[in-house]
Amino acid sequence: MKKNILFIGYGDLGSRLASISKDDLVITGISRSLKPRIIPDQYHSLDWFKNSAQKVDLLKNYDCLIITLTPTSFDEAGYEKGYEEGMKLISKLVKNISFKKSLLISSTRVYQDSEEPINELSNINSEDFRAKSLLESEAIYLNEINSLQKTIFRLSGLYDPEMKDKIFYKQVDEFQNKLIPISSNLNRLSRDQAARIIMNFCINKTDLLLLNVSEPTVLARERFKILFPEKNFDDFFRIDNLGKAVGMPVGPLTVYDEVSLELSRKAEETWKEMGLAIDGDDRSITAEVVETMIGQHGRGGRYHGGGFYEYGA
Repeated sequence: MKKNILFIGYGDLGSRLASISKDDLVITGISRSLKPRIIPDQYHSLDWFKNSAQKVDLLKNYDCLIITLTPTSFDEAGYEKGYEEGMKLISKLVKNISFKKSLLISSTRVYQDSEEPINELSNINSEDFRAKSLLESEAIYLNEINSLQKTIFRLSGLYDPEMKDKIFYKQVDEFQNKLIPISSNLNRLSRDQAARIIMNFCINKTDLLLLNVSEPTVLARERFKILFPEKNFDDFFRIDNLGKAVGMPVGPLTVYDEVSLELSRKAEETWKEMGLAIDGDDRSITAEVVETMIGQHGRGGRYHGGGFYEYGA
């Protein structure tokens, strides 16, 4: 018999789950953003921040509840609203519904940076506002959700499988004598693999309370050497650490992701409308890269699911 799943925060992971679970799950998805790539068996658009009193036609009992949250912006207020206030509102939304088990998708961002492998007993980063909001949302979930079994998955940075090596092949195949900056550490968990893990959780019995979910860390240099054993990494790429070397807290690509590539594109459109854009200057070259990232690859920045880098849930 198929299991009834309520997926709140249904988006990319929800779409990937729906695509592989048609024989096993009946998914009801709720999202506060635009319609997802794959519509589940039932779908509701609800912005719980604006329409928390809106009635949604849901069952009284589900086999499993899945919750994913995102910040409304990337400052402290955005994390508090997205995770802490968001979890409180979701708890009210499902307060009269019973679940056999539930799963909250959290992030390994809650841990302190360490050169040692991270596990569930690693030190918590109590100084970081993002970690604080993630942990507070976990606490609200554990206290407020009406579920017989409650589990938290802390996911590492997510990546799209089809994009994993594309930057390497594109740079080598279309090389124009310009080095491309890249993060020294590559992505740590495939979105498809994350969806399969979530499906297994929905189908199978488990006593898990907390689990970190990740793949082994892969260095960009090592991956390049596997793909192109006769070529030199430094002839094509440079590690994105120049900003840090001159005292910036993060590299320049991270800044673009945090600010939003979509915002950068709109700013360039404004420059063109004002007649201030100059073809061939550094800014116009940057605009071409931004347009390619958004138009061809759907990479609008961290708030839009990922930009130059992948990020945890």
